[in-house]
Formats: sequence, C-alpha cells, structure tokens
Amino acid sequence: MSDPPRSAAAAKAPSPDSTPRRPMAKARRVSLITRQIIEHLSAAGVEALLRRATRLSEGDLAEGGAYYGSTMLTVDLGGMGDAISDSCDVRTAARVAQLIESDRSLLRRLAEVARDEAKRIAGAPLERVATDVRVHAEHTTIHVDVDVEARARTAQVNTPAPSRRS
Repeated sequence: MSDPPRSAAAAKAPSPDSTPRRPMAKARRVSLITRQIIEHLSAAGVEALLRRATRLSEGDLAEGGAYYGSTMLTVDLGGMGDAISDSCDVRTAARVAQLIESDRSLLRRLAEVARDEAKRIAGAPLERVATDVRVHAEHTTIHVDVDVEARARTAQVNTPAPSRRS
C-alpha cells in the first residue's frame, strides 16, 4: 500500500503535463532600438601590432618622375603572447586581418605609413599619391601590403610675382 498524500491541496493539484497552456500574448509595444555586438580592434591592440610589425619597403623613381613602390608590414601574432591577452592562434590572426580590412581609419593610417616610406625612398616630395592596401593572414602571421604610385613633385623656381601698378 502506498503512502497517502501529505495534504489535501497536494492531492488535488493537476500534474504538470495536464495543465492547459495559455495562448501567446500579442505584442502591443515594440522596441525602437535593436542591439548588436560590434567587434573592432582596440586602440591599444593596434599600437601593439604596429610596434611589433616588421617593415619592408622598396620602390624607385622612373623616368619622368613617376614613383612605383610598396611597403609590407608583417606581424606574427604567435610571438605576441606577452603583449596581448587574446589567443595568438590561426583563428585570431584571420579575424584580426578581417577587422583591419574593415577599419577605414586604420587603412588610411597604413597607407600613410607607406606614403612616408615612399617619400623617404624617392628622396623628394610626392604628389598625386595613390595607394592600394591588401591584408591577409597566413597561419598566425598578418601581412599588410601597400602598393604606392605617385609623381615626384617638380622643383619650383622662385620667381618674383609681377608687381601691380595702381
């Protein structure tokens, strides 16, 4: 024989499976704001990457003053475990490369690094500078390649401005 229920209320309570379900409530109010998570490179992270980057630049002035060159920045995340808290693995390197590609201000900064290198190599101020930045990851290494095309600024002869007579 089984033990009787301890109280009358417990004996009358329906089992969880037999409880009728209420219909879903209609939404009468909606949110105006949608929330999303956005990933971007931290300022300190960018500085750490740029400090550790190996820089290789080459280029030359062609006849007529045209400059063609490139700058390659290489960062091995595998050797940055002492400077960053993220995993220094293949997946992180690929994600960092994607984030660099999507960061317009960082791409401009990388192009500026290449412009400065081009000016140094050319030994003259440059004008009409065009850059093309490409980023990719290979294992734990991030490669940034910046091609530069420009024209050397011609020397300007200082001639006195014509005088005006009134």
